[in-house]
Amino acid sequence: KGGRGRGGPGKGVLELVWGEPPPGADIAYTAASDAVIAGQQLVVISGQLAIRRDAPTHILAPGDCLRWGPPMDTVFPNQGAARCRYAVALLRASPAG
Repeated sequence: KGGRGRGGPGKGVLELVWGEPPPGADIAYTAASDAVIAGQQLVVISGQLAIRRDAPTHILAPGDCLRWGPPMDTVFPNQGAARCRYAVALLRASPAG
């Protein structure tokens, strides 16, 4: 379950993405899928979410926020006992030209 919203003029497109993975779910993205993203920041709304991007693994609780940079393989495992709700602000890079 999740959704997207778009908006904002400028040098890229800002997307707001939210998700609600159930306990035990792993959401995985490859570095290639991140290649069109200029920046992103995630905030946990409820539950618990781990972010694995190399080391260390970041464990996020409600209100915690994490911003990351260059593309790399990323896994979002919900290791908690309840559904996690989170939102990600993605800045998509504008195509050259």
